Amino acid sequence: KILTDPFSDLKLYYKSPLALLRGELIDTTKLVLAPYDDPAPVLGAWDVTANVRGEESNVKLALQPDGERLKGVLITSDGAIETTDVDYKKVGDKMGRVKMKIVIPSLGEKPQDFELIFNGDGFEGEEIHSDGEIFFEGKRAAS
Repeated sequence: KILTDPFSDLKLYYKSPLALLRGELIDTTKLVLAPYDDPAPVLGAWDVTANVRGEESNVKLALQPDGERLKGVLITSDGAIETTDVDYKKVGDKMGRVKMKIVIPSLGEKPQDFELIFNGDGFEGEEIHSDGEIFFEGKRAAS
């Protein structure tokens, strides 16, 4: 490569020693972040029917923007539970996947990992490690 395009290599490599001195193994000045998927299809209020180990309950889920991420609040009969690590990924035109962590007090203090698959005005989901013991479905709440 040096023989075929020496000027490009010089331009590329003159910064390398400085980056290494700063402790960088990768030159982060050239990194480009992936485009942020527009979460509009999943934002808003959702009516959720949850089945936790055979016990069914109705709760509400509100998803809203929080900077470059999403924030979720689960409203139960015992109060509001904030979700953490909410990640949205668009799948096709009208579908999306949301992953989030929720601490459900009746299941202990360890956060549970949930995955929701949205399709239009509804979604289905389950706790990732529950082997089907914790699942739910939801539909967009009436305005």
